[in-house]
Amino acid sequence: MRMSLLALSVATLSVTAHAAVDETLIVTANRVAQTVDETLASVTVITREDIERKQVQSLPELLRTVPGVTVTQSGGQGSVSSVFLRGAESDHVLLLIDGVKVASATAGGASWGNLPLGSIERIEIVRGPRASLYGSEAIGGVIQIFTRDVQHAKQFGADLTVGRDNYAATNVQAGAKQGPVSISLSHHMTNTNGFNACKPESATLFKGCFDNEPDNDAYRELGGSLRLGFDLSAGGKLAFNVLKADSEVEYDGSFQNRSDVTQQVASVALTLPLRGHVLEVRAGQHVDELDSFNDGVYVSTFNTRRNQLSAQISRPTARGVVTVGGEVQVEDVDSTTSYPVSRRHNRAAFMQWINEVGAGRSELSLRHDNNSQYGEKTTGSLTLGRMLAGETRGYISYGTAFKAPTMNELYFPFFGTPDLKPEVSWSVETGVKGRQGELSWEAALFHTRIHDLISFDPSTFLAANLNNARISGLELGAQGEWDGLFLATTVTLQNPESQDPATKGNLLPRRAKEKLTLTIEKRMEKLMLGADWLVEGRRYDNLANTDEVDGYGRLDLRARYQLHPSLSLSAKIENVTDQEYETVAYYNQQGRAGYLTLSWQP
Repeated sequence: MRMSLLALSVATLSVTAHAAVDETLIVTANRVAQTVDETLASVTVITREDIERKQVQSLPELLRTVPGVTVTQSGGQGSVSSVFLRGAESDHVLLLIDGVKVASATAGGASWGNLPLGSIERIEIVRGPRASLYGSEAIGGVIQIFTRDVQHAKQFGADLTVGRDNYAATNVQAGAKQGPVSISLSHHMTNTNGFNACKPESATLFKGCFDNEPDNDAYRELGGSLRLGFDLSAGGKLAFNVLKADSEVEYDGSFQNRSDVTQQVASVALTLPLRGHVLEVRAGQHVDELDSFNDGVYVSTFNTRRNQLSAQISRPTARGVVTVGGEVQVEDVDSTTSYPVSRRHNRAAFMQWINEVGAGRSELSLRHDNNSQYGEKTTGSLTLGRMLAGETRGYISYGTAFKAPTMNELYFPFFGTPDLKPEVSWSVETGVKGRQGELSWEAALFHTRIHDLISFDPSTFLAANLNNARISGLELGAQGEWDGLFLATTVTLQNPESQDPATKGNLLPRRAKEKLTLTIEKRMEKLMLGADWLVEGRRYDNLANTDEVDGYGRLDLRARYQLHPSLSLSAKIENVTDQEYETVAYYNQQGRAGYLTLSWQP
């Protein structure tokens, strides 16, 4: 099914204010609404229904199933988690929450394990560079989270989950819509004793956590979200969004073994139709607070704050849509460690032209960033696509991207280098996607070169632009449903290689070359049965490729039974075969674990 780009631009551009839209629409790929089938990129959409059906307990667990995504964890729930997209670095993935950029200004990257899954309505994943629309960090791609929203005039839901290691989680969501006003609230609480994350040999081998603490590593989290929406005259919208999560994470270490983490994202978004144009203005803030302790004794604080303001105006044309906009971002650091520079700002302007002629389409985007630390950087992207036979579409794209140095890399005492350059990249991709009856499928080939990667220089003991990388890969995916039997599979084959003379050809750390996912579900009137199989190849924990981490296969089984129209019982067994495996060297992963969930939705 094809919908005209002009109609989508006018009628559904306002979904950038929030995700209360048809599930076949995606806004992250081009900052305007398109159907997934029309998008000239590799994309994945995860809905609230998908989250509840999968019965996962954390965001990193959910992202493991996405093609092109590699997730590593230094232990159990709440532990340090890294998300690699298409073999790029973990801080080369841009995370957006309700349109607000989310990452630590000091360490870089997002706290993936400390975001409440119960407050998420929808996730959009776009693989491939998007710096020409979003700026720094979008080398591997963009992941955008939309928080809970009201779907009906009145709605309420609550669930309770219990499981292994004294795991207990509650989630409550309520919402209402009266005339032009809507409100949605969610509350989530998790508590688990966890398991001993770090292997005891770490202390004698001086690897992993470099310590031996034979205790369980607990995790506690309290979070929620709030959204207020107002429908304005002439199709305008105004939305206020807040997401907050407070976590207490235990882990093993000689200098610190507990952290209190706060993640808060707030935004206000205005969408207004103006004489054939659509104006969108968004102000947002991300707060990342980290307090660390050692055996209960306070050690340090690292707090960062990102204030953001963006505006864009889109004008439909006879054959497409033109978008122009600008952004301002200010980052602040407040820490027990003294930084010689604790604030920096970035200003940017961008444009995009989507043009459709007959069966062909082109997408051109440009962005210019001006940063108070590294100066100016211009990125661009060009994509050409064409409808082929039936409902099959092919495309080819080229894009450049960059990643700004973190405040730690620039200014951390005895490590930072103030004159670091941004990490830069270029990527090419060719793909094809289509639909045949109940079967949908896609395939993509990609190649990326990354230059000036920042790493530790052993000759100076400082951060430096030293490394280069080459990444090539293939992604395949297919899914369909026949008579209540749902099948989905993805294959990722990638080769993320170092291009430095000393390590040329070595795999980049913690990234596997092969990944396979398979999901089978049988959906009946009151009963749903499901199985998920994840296979990942071996990887190395260091660039020298001397610390090998074995590949693994993990099987999960799940079921859900509708006890009553408003009451359901779900059960899941994770890691059915009790596979012992690691994603980070010398850190255990969860063994066989069972969970029961009782859900009430009147």
